[in-house]
Amino acid sequence: MKTIGLTLGIALVGIAAGSARADTVVLDGGPGYGGGSFGAVITRTAGSPFGTGPNIATRTFCVETTQYFSPGTSYNVTYAMATTSGTSLNSATAWAFSQAMAGTLELDGSATPATFNIFSGTASQQKAVQAAIWKLMGQANPFSLSGAEQTIRDYVYGRALTEGTGSFYGVRVMQLAGNHQDQLVLVPLPQAAWAGMSMMAGVVGMAYIRRRKQQQA
Repeated sequence: MKTIGLTLGIALVGIAAGSARADTVVLDGGPGYGGGSFGAVITRTAGSPFGTGPNIATRTFCVETTQYFSPGTSYNVTYAMATTSGTSLNSATAWAFSQAMAGTLELDGSATPATFNIFSGTASQQKAVQAAIWKLMGQANPFSLSGAEQTIRDYVYGRALTEGTGSFYGVRVMQLAGNHQDQLVLVPLPQAAWAGMSMMAGVVGMAYIRRRKQQQA
């Protein structure tokens, strides 16, 4: 979930190396209902699991329903195998998230199933998959779902329990400092994720510029 009312703003700048610094992330407000997926811009520092290079624009799902973050705020992050409240990442959740990142998460059991891509899925699909992620992590869903969204949630949940065994698929929990809402992240990101990053970075940069101009007016 998110705190409403703040806009996303981040300057896309080079990374200043420093071993004492943690990676940071700035999240947007998601599709508008209060949950994910969320756009995320990660600033890499020395020792980052993403290696060195420019900022990374990606998307995340949150794994806690009783913690919050403020869109547009920069948070130091730690990459871990559990949330700050102690809930361990499980293989089923990791499988579902990795499939969403790859654009291959099936949403139904038909012969030609619809697939979900975290970068281009509809708001309704995002809401249903977020609900499945929460359920897989043992979290109660605080938002109502339509019948179609419930069907997707239940299918993804069941499929993840079957398919997600014995691996974490490169997925980690991105813990936000200050006991804010933890997120999922794939380390390293798959090739499919890099394709949409230039466009997302441009949108994020323009949002920051507009916000700065409004503040200076």
